[in-house]
Amino acid sequence: MNSSYEVCEEFTELVEKHFAFLHGYGFRRSPSYESTSPTGCSVVYMGKNVAILLSLDIRDNHVDAQVAKVSGGVLKRNWEGGYSSGLLGHLVKYAGYRGRPSASVGHGESLGGKSSIEQMIRTWADLLALAGGRILEDLPHSLPN
Repeated sequence: MNSSYEVCEEFTELVEKHFAFLHGYGFRRSPSYESTSPTGCSVVYMGKNVAILLSLDIRDNHVDAQVAKVSGGVLKRNWEGGYSSGLLGHLVKYAGYRGRPSASVGHGESLGGKSSIEQMIRTWADLLALAGGRILEDLPHSLPN
């Protein structure tokens, strides 16, 4: 069995691989907002106005994606006077997304020789690339106040 450190290291590498396209939009990793614990870990990409947070819950083998507001280089979630939301919910509510997320979003089975964690990460990346136009623009109005 892999230690949580090894699982988180693999998670981080896979996020970097599948979300590499974010660099082209000006997003950069922000290690000061990332965390690792025995039960999970996170990877955070920040732009000037938008942050994209990916987290892994090791206990449930679950990957989640959120968007949050950035103000003055500081991540500001709802309880900090900003905005944060699950990526899928945000895209449905604000971008009019009506597609169905792949079965591999959230909890997943291993498909095509790839780990279920990699399938989930890839699905979140594909969803953001497909429907996240305003998020990727990283403008002051890309997210609600």
